[in-house]
Amino acid sequence: MRTLQRRLVRVAAAACSLLPAMVLLIAATPYQESEPRRSLSWDDLKVGQLLEIKAVRTGKDTIVASEIDVSDAKLEARIQEVDVANSSLLVLGVKVIAGPESKITNRDDVPIDFSTLQSGSYVVVKGGHQDDGTVKARQIILIKDKANSKVGLEGILQSKDQAQKKLDVLGITVVVTSDTRMLFEDFEPERLAGWDDLKVGQLLDLKGVRTGEDTIAASEIEVSGAKLEGPIEDIDVANSSLHLLGLKVVVSPETMIMDRNKEPIDLSTLQSGSNVVAHGLLQNDGSVLAAGIIAKKAKTNGQVTIEGILEGIDQNQNKLTVLGITVSVTADTYIEFD
Repeated sequence: MRTLQRRLVRVAAAACSLLPAMVLLIAATPYQESEPRRSLSWDDLKVGQLLEIKAVRTGKDTIVASEIDVSDAKLEARIQEVDVANSSLLVLGVKVIAGPESKITNRDDVPIDFSTLQSGSYVVVKGGHQDDGTVKARQIILIKDKANSKVGLEGILQSKDQAQKKLDVLGITVVVTSDTRMLFEDFEPERLAGWDDLKVGQLLDLKGVRTGEDTIAASEIEVSGAKLEGPIEDIDVANSSLHLLGLKVVVSPETMIMDRNKEPIDLSTLQSGSNVVAHGLLQNDGSVLAAGIIAKKAKTNGQVTIEGILEGIDQNQNKLTVLGITVSVTADTYIEFD
């Protein structure tokens, strides 16, 4: 999961509906990564967000999160309308609502007043996508040096029009053409993706040109699928599969398998207990179809990584479900926002 700049807060687990006693751990950094300083509640976590979880496996079925990186909605474009009285903006046809907790700055991270924002100003908006289609802003950054038509968009793929090659992300229509470059995010060396790799529920990071009030022609799309890092539990070379963190990872002829030096290797080279990172797409049967598998240096103390869409939240038990894996949240868990 790519991070522009982040904030880090401690999550205190509780039996009540809100996580109490939040503690800010880092100060503001330059504009690309800085985030509002405020307490975090369970309301900040919503089914459908992309989470990258760094955790410790303390038992066969017990995974405890040490750090959670959250990606939700991001808009980069010129403001279409400003409603100062109601503290809202229209960006790419999406209504952005700023509240008392929203951090509004210039590109040098200097706080500015909401009234400074004007129609035509280029902004980066990061926040939470709401059920009514609006974006609740955590941060608004005023930037002045972008070309008028160039835009950026990050959000969950809500629908896919096969016939017209169109996507719906945050209620914005994204047109995919033969010139659109698609690739899997955070994969080195670069691994190209295709139309069939785009699945409803994935988080997409898009760049493109605005062609209408709420329409974008995509020049590049980065696909966030599933990512697992940990020791191989078992491996079935004959059936081209292995198990990581209880999930079956399926290897196809297109899967890139590499050693720690990024040199191609065969599946049979890997062994049970080997530490690997598997990138791929979650399938309907709960398995992960691997786009790539990379051998990594073994980690100590049972450290593992899980990246995927947040599927379930159990506030009473302080547990989350990602890729079908149950992850416990404790008073020592940290939460970061992209």
